[in-house]
Amino acid sequence: MIVDIDKIVAEARSHIGKKEATGRNDGEFVERVLGGHGERGNAWCAAFALRCYEWGGAKLPVNFWMCRRVATLYDALERDGAVLGPHEPPEPGDIAIWLGLSAHSASGASGHVGIVVDVRGRAIDVIEGNAGNAVALRRYDGIVHPRITAFARPSRLREPAR
Repeated sequence: MIVDIDKIVAEARSHIGKKEATGRNDGEFVERVLGGHGERGNAWCAAFALRCYEWGGAKLPVNFWMCRRVATLYDALERDGAVLGPHEPPEPGDIAIWLGLSAHSASGASGHVGIVVDVRGRAIDVIEGNAGNAVALRRYDGIVHPRITAFARPSRLREPAR
């Protein structure tokens, strides 16, 4: 997969501060992230990461509708060889995945997702959708943050079938 990481990172950065309308996974921005069909109420962190890739000009070879669920996204990325090994440091454009942070059955949420936008020594900056009901930039001290399950590099995936 050919990916312009600078475009993906710029796309993610352009949404910092965008918020839900009422704090219930709703509002115009969230509906656009989730699919644009008036859909609301579902967790949207994984959908946000996938949309940043799409809006940044890349097409991920995963099913957007299925992979809006964190565990499903992780399974697809792991199955297709995009999950980094334990000694591979993350890079900008990688997807940070936290599994098992919640179990809200209505949304299918079973974790959290963000996009790595900077790595400075052992500190990583991650832009996360649905972080406190908004898109937020967070810094984590230490490459192997104890709560981050894995990092995935979507650019390792093969081009989607046309």
